[in-house]
Amino acid sequence: MKLIQRVSSLMNSIMNTVEARIGRATAAVLRITLGLLWLSNLHWKRPADFGRTQGNGLFKYVNSAVVDPPVFRPYSSLVEHVILPNFHLFGWFSLMTEALLAGALLVGWKTRWMALLGVVQSLAIGLSVINYSKAYEWPWSYYLMIAAHLALLGLGAGKVAGVDGLTRATAHRGWTTGGIVAALAGVWALIKMDGFNAPLGGLLGNTWGELKFMRFNGLGALVLLVIGGLALAAGQTKRRELGLAAAVLSALVVVLGIVQWRTTVTGVEDGGLLGIEGGAIGFSLGLALLFGQSWWLGAVPAAADSPSSDTATGARANDSSAVGK
Repeated sequence: MKLIQRVSSLMNSIMNTVEARIGRATAAVLRITLGLLWLSNLHWKRPADFGRTQGNGLFKYVNSAVVDPPVFRPYSSLVEHVILPNFHLFGWFSLMTEALLAGALLVGWKTRWMALLGVVQSLAIGLSVINYSKAYEWPWSYYLMIAAHLALLGLGAGKVAGVDGLTRATAHRGWTTGGIVAALAGVWALIKMDGFNAPLGGLLGNTWGELKFMRFNGLGALVLLVIGGLALAAGQTKRRELGLAAAVLSALVVVLGIVQWRTTVTGVEDGGLLGIEGGAIGFSLGLALLFGQSWWLGAVPAAADSPSSDTATGARANDSSAVGK
């Protein structure tokens, strides 16, 4: 009888461990998937006028809240009297909000706050386009987006393979993992490039299945490789200045994208020096957050060391849930 009890206890312990690990992995998969969802929808939110001149892009969907049967009349009124008269400002706000969602969710930075922001953004999109008469919108896609972000809100998914799970002792893993991702993206961009100085880089992704993630030309690919090299060196040597350099260079890519990515009045898209567009902005912003937070954690005194979590509990995350384990 005792043997049976011991075997049963051992089996229960194994099952509990497996279930806990599957639960953590599932939370990370959900977070990264939502990050990719936002990333793949940045390419058509094009400055400078975000489609207003030609009646396409972001403008046609926002304008849908006014010209089509309203989903929620007070929201339609807000769009008509506040958003459309200030559409240029709204376009930049929308682009940067979704770039932040993409980058932060991919690397697990302030995940619960980003989940809450994702709920609000998904709701706003749904209120604009559910009744869009020129597209076959599936209302349940927006209900599911809201539900997925609500689930993320309660899971603390950034502690699993994310920045929220890093501590002072494990901060170097953020540089290592991010460096590998940046370097792989750079190699992919070199393979897919249409030209070293092309105004718009080759697509990293596929046109089928809406897997259009980002673009970098040849020069942009080399910048990614430099960022990856700096981050990998920082991870291996634990030299914070190298990690900071990777963060700053990633942030400069974001700035270049904001300043240079444009679509002309004739519809020609130009990604500037690095041939980038919205997806590259979101991806680079995520790298900057990851490398910057890892650098910051390295400066935290040992006595104050705790996971970089956005949860109210502030409980210490297990090292096994940190990036790059």
